[in-house]
Amino acid sequence: MDDLAFEAVLQTAAEFDVDLVEARVRDGPVGAFRHALWSCLLARKVGPLRASFVTDPREDPSTSDGAADLHNDEVGRRIAVRPGSCR
Repeated sequence: MDDLAFEAVLQTAAEFDVDLVEARVRDGPVGAFRHALWSCLLARKVGPLRASFVTDPREDPSTSDGAADLHNDEVGRRIAVRPGSCR
């Protein structure tokens, strides 16, 4: 993760008062929302392509959970390019 993307992660967590250690909800609708929101916020700060370089390598597309996470991350990045998104 490059410095700009890492700084965006820290700023986003601080902005939403998120404890990065405790925010590990993984499954179900909460996990899906978390992935989409985080990807959206990150993409707004660093751009969708750079955001994908941060989020995609963390997932295993050969598992159903990994495939779902990749999908939700992509949804978030697509939302990020819309005016007024992620808020």
